[in-house]
Amino acid sequence: MNIWRKILGKSKKQYIDSLTISDWLANMSEAFTRTGSQLLTKNPASPSMLAHFTILNAISSTYNLLHFCPESHQNIGAIFKEFRLYYECLWQNCLLQERKSESDKIGKLYALVDISTCGLFNALFKENPNIKRLFEVATDENYYDSLRIVLKAYIHGDYSANLKARDFQDLTAKNIYFLSSRLSITMNRRNDQKLVNDLVKQVTDDLEKAIK
Repeated sequence: MNIWRKILGKSKKQYIDSLTISDWLANMSEAFTRTGSQLLTKNPASPSMLAHFTILNAISSTYNLLHFCPESHQNIGAIFKEFRLYYECLWQNCLLQERKSESDKIGKLYALVDISTCGLFNALFKENPNIKRLFEVATDENYYDSLRIVLKAYIHGDYSANLKARDFQDLTAKNIYFLSSRLSITMNRRNDQKLVNDLVKQVTDDLEKAIK
């Protein structure tokens, strides 16, 4: 039986509420954890493992944010996209710190990881059109335009003047704040500093779990 059909089912809902999205995210996490565990025993160094790392952590962070702020379900696809962008840059940053002279190789590796990521999303979307409707924004052509923008910040440290003026301990803290600011805009709460601060705490906790 197809794992995506078994885990997610074939929903015919037109309006998708926060509880349904929460269930879907939990089931997506279970499905990707299962395929990732199978892959770990066969080829732990494959590009597909990095694809699973990105997707699983993006799902987990999106799930946590949804429970922290249930009304965010209205923008859940764009929120998931922001987390995918962040985690894709995160693993590249980790490799660049270890192998500063191998940026070209890491760029080629990203191309292989992206192929694997797209394959996983296509398998998921094929079995559930409503999930595709929610999360396709994280996989369409515009995604790569967004990636080029955030790469300048997450990897090269090229932030807005406002963010540059702030005092951060390191690049990780600065990137977490940058992500939290982008999330607040995605949630239509651009000037809500309390929300940004709360998101910083959540993303920091998520990151600690992701890199264990």
